[in-house]
Amino acid sequence: SYEMGRAKFQGSSVAMVWMDEEGRDPEVFEESLLRCVDFDGRVVITATPMNGLSWMYDRFVEADLDGFTRIQISGLDNPYISSVKLRRAVQHMSEASQRTRLLGDFASQHGLVYDEFDHQIHVIKPFDIPPNALIYRSIDFGTRNPWCTLWFYHDKDGINGPDDCIYVYREYYQTERTTIENGREMERRSVGDPRAVFTVADSASRDGRLVLARELKIPTKPSPKELGLLSMVNLVKDRLMIHVDGMPRLYVFNNCRNLINEFRKYKWAKNPRDERPTKSDDHALDALRYCIGYLSRYNKINE
Repeated sequence: SYEMGRAKFQGSSVAMVWMDEEGRDPEVFEESLLRCVDFDGRVVITATPMNGLSWMYDRFVEADLDGFTRIQISGLDNPYISSVKLRRAVQHMSEASQRTRLLGDFASQHGLVYDEFDHQIHVIKPFDIPPNALIYRSIDFGTRNPWCTLWFYHDKDGINGPDDCIYVYREYYQTERTTIENGREMERRSVGDPRAVFTVADSASRDGRLVLARELKIPTKPSPKELGLLSMVNLVKDRLMIHVDGMPRLYVFNNCRNLINEFRKYKWAKNPRDERPTKSDDHALDALRYCIGYLSRYNKINE
């Protein structure tokens, strides 16, 4: 897999390498080309360019090098899928995302990251969390920058709304406190809640996770870094979308003011070649995508 890195692809002579989806490491592609030299072979990539103007755009579109062929096809031409249903499935997405999904375009993102977020739709009044509810927590570490913990209620059976719906029902947003102080406050605010199925935290802060485990006996799961930022952003966007029943699959209680405020400010970088959001107004949103991203992997493991 891509995640194994370049070294795992070395030492073999093969006639063909088929890469499904684009991957984030051009070095793996380069190593695969070398593996095919002995047999005069080829490397084939089948992918929807979800990462925007990535290394694939540089290599196959902008450089236009001899020996490389790019074939762009439209999902609307697939005779086995209804084009009407396909267009309906992506109508909630931005124009750039629709061009990518439907036409295979390398599209640059711009403007608000979560332009699907609508205060009138996604922000709701608090209600009582059922005593047997599925509860998750997510942490974005910080000291000078804000520490943020979010609490999630996963309504799989549609007791309070649509099936498989996530409700962000509480936030803790604080600066200038230590990891231990923040951990204690997080535990204090969790008193009376159903036991959390998991607490996911930023995988980049190994020290913070160790402090919580050793000093406060709070085990945490590392955020799924291997999914990549854009993939997790898209998982959040998918939950924000309005489904065929007219309802999204992600709601935020109106007491989570910092999360709501970040939804309004979080933007893509102004440089069209930098397919990442700006690194600001993102602490609660980071905690949000850690949980949504980890939940997608957790569900697959437990299917």
